[in-house]
Amino acid sequence: MNRYWAAAALAIALGCRPDDQETGSIEAADVRGARSDVSPEVAMHLDSGNAAYRAGDYPGALRHYRAIVRADDKHAAGWFGIYMAQLALGNAPAADSALKRAQKRARGATLIHPKPAEP
Repeated sequence: MNRYWAAAALAIALGCRPDDQETGSIEAADVRGARSDVSPEVAMHLDSGNAAYRAGDYPGALRHYRAIVRADDKHAAGWFGIYMAQLALGNAPAADSALKRAQKRARGATLIHPKPAEP
């Protein structure tokens, strides 16, 4: 079940924009619309990386996510995928670095930014 949520989070991160909405309100059409802005190469690596991650092939997923950022360094979903794969491989420093890069590229993404503590 955790793999499903991780894959869903990656798909949502792909559609993150500065005016990002809360997780529960994201519609499938919004996700499809976000994917229309992605090159076929990036979409292929994103799908293949997600499939490898779901199958537990974290090194394979990492190869695909790295290919995304080689093609487009500004792509938050690629960096978020690297974060997930590195975390699954037990490489916390590399995971933290990738998460910071994803956060810089998707400033409004509520899923990858911690909410401020309530007083």
